[in-house]
Amino acid sequence: MMNGKEYLESLRDGRTVFLNGDKVDDVTTHPAYRNSARSIAQLYDALHDPDTARILTAKTDEGHTTHKFFKASMNATELLEARDATQWSKLSYGSWVVPLITKLHLQDHWDLIAI
Repeated sequence: MMNGKEYLESLRDGRTVFLNGDKVDDVTTHPAYRNSARSIAQLYDALHDPDTARILTAKTDEGHTTHKFFKASMNATELLEARDATQWSKLSYGSWVVPLITKLHLQDHWDLIAI
């Protein structure tokens, strides 16, 4: 998994971005995009922080590390751990709400959603 620095570097891949008709040379430094890029970089860094990695990450069957949310939950404990891993949304000011609902839908657990 990438860390924050690697994520920011990955955005410097020659992509073409325009804002109001003006070309943006680097989304990681442009005032309109830099804070969003930095916020996402903080999310990647949280996956490597020993204090949060144990809550946020899990090993896949193939031995790769991933966010618990993206690993299929095979039992109730793993589903609860995936739920707890959505504390990541506190770092992103709630942008994980839609993926959480989508995952619950895909796993047929609509009864767990309190509207």
